[in-house]
Amino acid sequence: MKKYILLAVFFLVGFLIYPYIKVEILTHLYSKEFLYLEKDNCFLANYYFIKVFEYSENIAQIYYRGGSMDLVTYIKKDGKWESYVWETIWSSGSCR
Repeated sequence: MKKYILLAVFFLVGFLIYPYIKVEILTHLYSKEFLYLEKDNCFLANYYFIKVFEYSENIAQIYYRGGSMDLVTYIKKDGKWESYVWETIWSSGSCR
């Protein structure tokens, strides 16, 4: 019985931490492609880290953290990543 409980706990913990492990692996593998894409954009110029949430051959979803928290979706056109959707999750600034 202890064996089944231990096995169930192991799978539950694995299921719960899988998304975090996936993001860390994707960030390690692909973050260099997106490090400087938004440096020219004044809103994202001061980010201090990024996380790669999703990555495929033609689409990527990148989380930028700096003065705000932004989720940017890129699509690949003609071999270059272009910003497609930009969502601000949180910002300390105002929109005046």
